[in-house]
Amino acid sequence: MTDEHLMESIQNDEINDLGILYEKYKTALYSYFVHLHQSAFVAEDLVQNVFERILKYQHQFKGDGNLRSWIFQIARNVSYDYFRKERKHRSDEVKPSLNIVSKQPGPLDKLDVADKKNQLHYALSQLSADKREVVMLVKIGEMKYREVAELLNENESTIKVKVFRAIKELREIMVHQNIMTHYE
Repeated sequence: MTDEHLMESIQNDEINDLGILYEKYKTALYSYFVHLHQSAFVAEDLVQNVFERILKYQHQFKGDGNLRSWIFQIARNVSYDYFRKERKHRSDEVKPSLNIVSKQPGPLDKLDVADKKNQLHYALSQLSADKREVVMLVKIGEMKYREVAELLNENESTIKVKVFRAIKELREIMVHQNIMTHYE
């Protein structure tokens, strides 16, 4: 069953199909939110918020577009709402940063796959929010450049350039942090 058929079924009160949609998109959405907010707890809550909004606004999906793009537009809105809420609550506080990995990994750290993932998360956190977002949408969200361009109201070639530059900067960060060499 295609995504669009699943959504049509949900719109026809087959709410159990929302579970199928959840299983299909939860990992991509979770990864997207973890990289944006650097918190597993926040990511879990935001994924739930996305599916609550899908259920709430199900009749706004007309079937003439890509469901993945529609879902990630909801995810962006959920993320922006979270940022606004957090900024309001923490306007006088300094937000504690999540120390995912040390800045000086030892030689044994390079051997551990889990550590490499942590180092990648750390490197991604060093990118600006807009660069991190395009990388996450294309690489983790598995969206096509065209879909990201529509989502961000930008030209497709602009998105390609942004992704290219973000990946180049990410690679430079990883080389600088001794996570990878110039040749990897």
